[in-house]
Amino acid sequence: MFRTIALIFLTAFLSLAADLTGKWELRGTSSDGEQTSVQLIVRDSGGTLSAVVNIEGGSIPVKDLTVTGDDVSFKISAEGTTYTLKLVLKDGFLKGTYSGTDGKTGKVDGKKA
Repeated sequence: MFRTIALIFLTAFLSLAADLTGKWELRGTSSDGEQTSVQLIVRDSGGTLSAVVNIEGGSIPVKDLTVTGDDVSFKISAEGTTYTLKLVLKDGFLKGTYSGTDGKTGKVDGKKA
């Protein structure tokens, strides 16, 4: 019984991981309407997900990447601020919010590139 349940959860995780891996075009919109676009690249290395965010001028490694069901969360640090992104993967789109240690907040949406 335990093996069956574990197999079901593992299959669901691998399915979500497969949907999440690849290049994503993300757009963040701050509460005052300012927009920023970045590219999120998610890789699966033997069942372990890792990611980077490409911005103009370089790449930022993603920290604390967590996938629970359809919920995806991670942190990135840029220009002295750490941003926490909380997203939901649904129908091939990522949607959610971000918040920064500088107090800035906003919405995020994205699709595969």
